[in-house]
Amino acid sequence: MPWVRPRYGAPALGGAALVWLARRVRPGPPTVFLLMPAFGQKHWLAELLRNFDRALDRRFDLVVKISHGEYTGDEQIRRLRQTLSRSRGYVGGFVIAADPDRTRDELVSLCAALRYPIIFVDVEPFARDADYPGNTAFVGCSDQEIGERAARYLASVLGRGDG
Repeated sequence: MPWVRPRYGAPALGGAALVWLARRVRPGPPTVFLLMPAFGQKHWLAELLRNFDRALDRRFDLVVKISHGEYTGDEQIRRLRQTLSRSRGYVGGFVIAADPDRTRDELVSLCAALRYPIIFVDVEPFARDADYPGNTAFVGCSDQEIGERAARYLASVLGRGDG
C-alpha cells in the first residue's frame, strides 16, 4: 500500500541526481546525510533509517545527524549550517524539517546555496510547489491523506471479511 506522494518526481529525480553526482566526486562511496529530529521521541524513525540504508544499497555512505538536545527549528538550522560548513563531499541530503513555519526563509537560503539535492521527508516545509528551491523536493504525504488511505484500506479489509 503506497504511502508516499512524491513532489516533482522526487524519488526518481533525487536518486538520479545522487547517482550523477556520485560519479563526479571522490573515489569510494559518496556520502549523503540525513538530518532528523530527536531520535528517541519518534519510534518510527528507526524503520525510516533502516529503509534509507537499504535503499542506498551500499552505493552511498549515510551520515545521520541527530540533535544533541531539544530539537527545535533553530537547532535544526544550526545543525544544517554545521553540516554544510564541514562538507565531507556530500552529494545530497535528506531533511525532516523541524518547525518549518519559523525557519522557512533560512531553509530556502541554505538549500538554494547548495550544489546538490536536498529531499525533505515526512514534514512538508513549504505550502506551495513554487516555494521549493530548484534543488529540493518533498517526499511524503499529509496527515489527512494518511488517514484517508488508512480508513479506505481498513474498510476494504473489513468489507472482505478478512478482519
